[in-house]
Amino acid sequence: HEGTHQLLRKFAPSCPRWMHEGMATYFECSKFEFDAKHKRVGLRVGLLNAMRLGGFQGEHRAGRTVPLETFMKGGGGNPYTQGWALVYYLAKGKEGKYSRRLHSFVKECGNSNQVIENFQKAFRVRDLNKFEKEWLEYILALNPKDGVRLAGQHR
Repeated sequence: HEGTHQLLRKFAPSCPRWMHEGMATYFECSKFEFDAKHKRVGLRVGLLNAMRLGGFQGEHRAGRTVPLETFMKGGGGNPYTQGWALVYYLAKGKEGKYSRRLHSFVKECGNSNQVIENFQKAFRVRDLNKFEKEWLEYILALNPKDGVRLAGQHR
């Protein structure tokens, strides 16, 4: 988690906080894979984070999330859960449609005055309200029981 912050500060210093926390919470749920002889053979990143998903879904049901545009401009919302939910969708949703463009958005984050325009340009999103609806449908349909819990995660 903290290593992701260090990399973003170095290579994308103008990224908004929600992107920092979204990326950090996305990468915190990664796991080494081993073969039958216990030799490390790979790394799976961005596994479904049960705690972040459950947290976002609970906050959304309780009315504690904010509209996407407000959130992206830094006007409220939980940067850990809502940030994770947005980054997870960008990385995994729509069969990877947005994942190829995530790097270009991070690179061109800009300041909060430009974040919406940069987002729409990077991900080729014309209608932010339509995108938000699709994002929420995807995230709210996921089940936290299908996710991974990290050591120390109790929620």
